[in-house]
Amino acid sequence: MGWSAAASALRPEVESVTVVEFGPAVIALHEALGIFAQLPPEARAKIRIVRGDAHAWMPDGPVDLLMPDIWLPLVSDGRVAEVRRMQAKVRAGAVYFWGQEMEIARHAALAGRDLDDDGIRATIADVDLLLIGPDMPGYAEKVRLAAQRPMRGRWLAGASRAPK
Repeated sequence: MGWSAAASALRPEVESVTVVEFGPAVIALHEALGIFAQLPPEARAKIRIVRGDAHAWMPDGPVDLLMPDIWLPLVSDGRVAEVRRMQAKVRAGAVYFWGQEMEIARHAALAGRDLDDDGIRATIADVDLLLIGPDMPGYAEKVRLAAQRPMRGRWLAGASRAPK
């Protein structure tokens, strides 16, 4: 826990970072490792750790970015629906979730779409989240690489088209 939070807190335009963690043992380990204590004071002051369930957590005010990173498997059935439910509570201006590119590839393949610009764009429209990344140049290529390299197609079982 904490590397994305630390990197975000180091950015001058970021005002605050809230980490929602369910496990008290994870919080205790994080405190023992002192990851945030290694940050400059101005970055460290931006971070707040809240013990809670990320599925139920509600923010105190507006949220610019929701970054759920709560799953052990990189892809899983129901992942996009879980993120949608979190986003419905948080109402962030943008979303980036753990395994996002692999989930996009998997959903594209399940819909019978190629992993090209058109197929990825149509799949992102179906995902219906304010995702960070799709506007970046070469995003479809990033999705293809995410689908090919680490998972080697194993999680596309049953999909009508494997990544190219």
